[in-house]
Amino acid sequence: MKTISIAGAGIAGMSCAYFLATNGIAAAVYEKNPTVGKQYSMSFQAFENFTDDIEFIERLRSYGIKADFYLKPVTELTIRSPDGKEHHLKSKKPVWHLIKRGNQDGSLDVSLMRQCLEKGVGFNFNTLLPPGNADVIATGPSKVGGLARECVFETEHEDVNYLVMDNSFAPNGYVFLFVADGHATMTLATLGRFDRIGEYFE
Repeated sequence: MKTISIAGAGIAGMSCAYFLATNGIAAAVYEKNPTVGKQYSMSFQAFENFTDDIEFIERLRSYGIKADFYLKPVTELTIRSPDGKEHHLKSKKPVWHLIKRGNQDGSLDVSLMRQCLEKGVGFNFNTLLPPGNADVIATGPSKVGGLARECVFETEHEDVNYLVMDNSFAPNGYVFLFVADGHATMTLATLGRFDRIGEYFE
């Protein structure tokens, strides 16, 4: 049986490999970096939970994916709008779930890799698979549409979910600060003025 070659060991590539292996199809993942999650430093990301009637965690379970990684539901957040006003929101249902990205235990990346390995998926690190040799290309966008910069740090501050939608902070983008369980991530993402992202981030 042919082994499906997948270029890229991000969430998309590993998810593809996981589902192929679950259905009895051999899969091998090729990643140019020495490990998964290399571009992240155990930073927080938010997986939204408001466009599906099924809870995010239940959706994962329906796919057979174990949620054995850091996962925290968020039901309260503050949004700063372009007019400078703050809006405090509360929801009975989680608006999103915080997860961690990176190459350490507790991250979604390492969890997916472990679950893929349990299914028999092969991983080839430090290997750049040419697109012409890949059955599935999961290496991300070919062009830069946006740019982000983040800072990860430890803190004793209480949990915070703060989102800024204001061009004076991030042109055509946003800024967020997530604090949970003593860990914090501040990220600025913009779709314009890439040359000034350092200035805006400071």
